[in-house]
Amino acid sequence: MRRLSTALLTSAVLALLVSPALSAIAGYTEDFNAGLGGWGGGATLDVITSGGVGGVGDGYLLVSNENPAQLATRNNSAPYTGDLIADGITGVSFWLNDLGGSDTLRLHVAIGNPGNFWTTAVEFSPSASDWTRYEVDLTDAGAWVRQQGSGTFEDALRTTDRVQFRNNPLPGDAPPSDGVADFALDRITLVPAPGGLATLLAFGAIAGRRRR
Repeated sequence: MRRLSTALLTSAVLALLVSPALSAIAGYTEDFNAGLGGWGGGATLDVITSGGVGGVGDGYLLVSNENPAQLATRNNSAPYTGDLIADGITGVSFWLNDLGGSDTLRLHVAIGNPGNFWTTAVEFSPSASDWTRYEVDLTDAGAWVRQQGSGTFEDALRTTDRVQFRNNPLPGDAPPSDGVADFALDRITLVPAPGGLATLLAFGAIAGRRRR
C-alpha cells in the first residue's frame, strides 16, 4: 500500500513539473543559462552568458534594436501557456536592467491571446546598469488594461497562449513602440499560488508516515 502511495505521489509531482504542451508550470523560472527558452519576437534577441542577476557566469536575455523597430519579446510555448488560473499561477516576477543607461524605457507585461490580450497598466523603467526585480499580480484585474479583443481578464488567463514583454508609451497601444533601444531580462518566474506544490508534497509525507 505504501509503495502504491509513493508511486501515486511521484506521478502527481511529475505531472506538475512536466506538464503537457498547453499547461503552464507554476514555480517555473527561466534564467537563460540554457538558451532562449522559447522566447522570440521581432526584436534582436541574444543570450549573454555572463552578467545576469547572479553575476559572473549567469546568463540573461538581451532584447535590442539597432534600427527603429518594435522592442518586444514573447513566448508562445509551455510552460507559459494554458489555463493559468487552473495551473495555480498568481503572478509573474522578473528582473530588468537598462544596460545602455540612456534609453527611455516604458516596459509592460502583456498576457492572453490575440482575441483577448491584456497589458499592465503600470510601466516598468529599469535602472541603468543595475538589476531590479519586479512582479505583476495576476489576481488583480484592475492592474491590467485590455489591449485588443474582447472578454474579461479572467477569460484571458484561462486561455493564455502568449506572455510578452513590450515597450509602450501607453498600455492600450496595439503594437509595441518602434525605437532604437535595448533592455536586459532575467529570471522570469511563474509565481505559484501559496501552498501549491508544497501542499502536495506535505500531503505525501503525512500519508507516508501514517503507513509506517
